[in-house]
Amino acid sequence: MTDAPKVRIGVGFTHNLGDFNSLRYDVAIEDSVRATDINTEAAVDRVKKLAERKVEQYIKEFLDEYRGK
Repeated sequence: MTDAPKVRIGVGFTHNLGDFNSLRYDVAIEDSVRATDINTEAAVDRVKKLAERKVEQYIKEFLDEYRGK
């Protein structure tokens, strides 16, 4: 029995906070290609979207707290 192929995506974003400060978030996610994925490319797209959403979420949470919201 062979293991399902895996895909690994890393997404990062640097946000300028001003005054020579910046915030950097990097998220890397690895997952197996699932039976529900049409092909490996679909698995890559699925994992990439999840990583992008998580980076966006973490930056928004930080900025809300940083700005006192």
